Amino acid sequence: MSTKSAKVQEPISPEMERYMVEFNGDCMGGLIEHGSILQAVPGAEIRPMDLVSVLLSSFDGPWAKFVNSLSGDGYAGIVKVFLGTYEAGGKEMFLFGQLNPPTLVPIPIDSIAALDKLDFLGECTGHDRDALAMLFPFAGIGLSASKEAA
Repeated sequence: MSTKSAKVQEPISPEMERYMVEFNGDCMGGLIEHGSILQAVPGAEIRPMDLVSVLLSSFDGPWAKFVNSLSGDGYAGIVKVFLGTYEAGGKEMFLFGQLNPPTLVPIPIDSIAALDKLDFLGECTGHDRDALAMLFPFAGIGLSASKEAA
């Protein structure tokens, strides 16, 4: 894994097609409107602070209840801000964030089926900008460090 980017799966081919993701909820505040259709770009390099589509392969573990509590609908995928990777308790973890409420979301890499960058440009304003500023200190965290599990 690169120290500057993260990939869960390699693209099947260099020309792997983009796919659409329907955003549901308000975890990204006013940045993304509920029901928006976003384009995911498989194989694109993912860097801290990129908006990503996370396809979950498993709903087991302590983080799974958190994901279900956000939607209550049992969605298999989520849209988050990629912050970095680290190791905890011998497991490689991805760290994600969201804007509403400002939250950090750690998910074990082995529970992620796909992680793809979203082709999205938007501007945060008001409370969303404040929430994004709260995530900045965590961008790139753990890319070269190991964290102890509590």
